[in-house]
Amino acid sequence: MLVVVRLSGGLGNQLFQYAAGRALSVKHNVPLYIEKSFYAESPNRHYKLNSFNTCESVISKRELVATLLKRKFKLSDYFKSVKSICLESNFLFSENSFSYNPDFLSIDVPVVLNGYWQSEKYFEEFFSWIKNDFKVIDNSGLLNAIFIDKISTENSVAIHVRRGDYLSNKQINSIHGICSDEYYVTAYKELVEKVGEVTPYFFTDDTEDARRIIKLIGKGVLINDVCPGSDVSDFLLMTSCRHFIVANSTFSWWAAYLGCSPSKMVFAPLNWFKSTDYNTIDLIPLNWIKI
Repeated sequence: MLVVVRLSGGLGNQLFQYAAGRALSVKHNVPLYIEKSFYAESPNRHYKLNSFNTCESVISKRELVATLLKRKFKLSDYFKSVKSICLESNFLFSENSFSYNPDFLSIDVPVVLNGYWQSEKYFEEFFSWIKNDFKVIDNSGLLNAIFIDKISTENSVAIHVRRGDYLSNKQINSIHGICSDEYYVTAYKELVEKVGEVTPYFFTDDTEDARRIIKLIGKGVLINDVCPGSDVSDFLLMTSCRHFIVANSTFSWWAAYLGCSPSKMVFAPLNWFKSTDYNTIDLIPLNWIKI
């Protein structure tokens, strides 16, 4: 018996997919496997879970099919797509909507999970496992350690400005959109009203636009300037902050979710998507402030 997660997308998506699979594997006390062929076919995306304390094993398409079918049949007799094979074999469980599926933890194993599973409801019961698994095992050196210590002892706020393909790709922009200047300014002002003066740390894939927003709110430190590193090191630094103003991004969602300050405040955009096709009622935790 086993749980297999089909991974896709960037770091934030991978964390959601892993967390859902991990919850199911813990519940059934069975191993968790990752099928990551997506990354061989998508050169702009990379597998990132090997930077974390995760406990999964990677399984190839061929190994997956052989395992599920228990080698009763020749692989050539089946479709090339793992998805098609699993559908034929009743092993695949696909996400059928963006909102939480309350039947998820009742799934029988073995199973192959296909979806994004973007709600804490899929794994909050197993948060102690998830939190331990998502410890970064590569802290990228002394400079990072120095900034982690500095950020974690200040009244700091991580502000994530997500642009990239959300802005440059018309199709992606039509789905996701970007967080407005008004969102960042309003969230920052409300945070200061609630907790007093803060030190804003900006995390971004668009330094020019982040510098513009820093001018709008009047202060801020651009992490790219003082502690440049990988997305994983940025993630580690972000989780070390006390408060969070997240973008409509699973990357900063997870940084805020894993942030361990007992007094943390998290601000999130009311409209996570530009498109109205997605029901995000289960995406934002109830104790976060939506603007």
